[in-house]
Amino acid sequence: MEVRVSPFPCCDFCSDVEPRFLENCESFQATLLDGTVVGRSRGDWASCAMCHALVQARDWRALKRRAVDAMQRKYPNIPKKRLDYGVDLIHRQFRTHKPVEDLNP
Repeated sequence: MEVRVSPFPCCDFCSDVEPRFLENCESFQATLLDGTVVGRSRGDWASCAMCHALVQARDWRALKRRAVDAMQRKYPNIPKKRLDYGVDLIHRQFRTHKPVEDLNP
């Protein structure tokens, strides 16, 4: 099952409607500790200017905060703790599946 927050082009981190960059990433599936698949990602991620800057700076904490804040606005009935967990899971997978040369200074 592939899920996108929006059917239109948007930032894969915060859902901004003006993605301008592609962040290199290999395809992956996100799984829970018990092996349950909770999502799949295919290839590079689109990013808006702000999220791109955070990826380039490797400011993973600020990127996660920005993504969780965006998800809270979009889904106010989902508990923040659950959103935080989901974003953390997918962002860790994103970092794990970035080409090594992208992570080196």
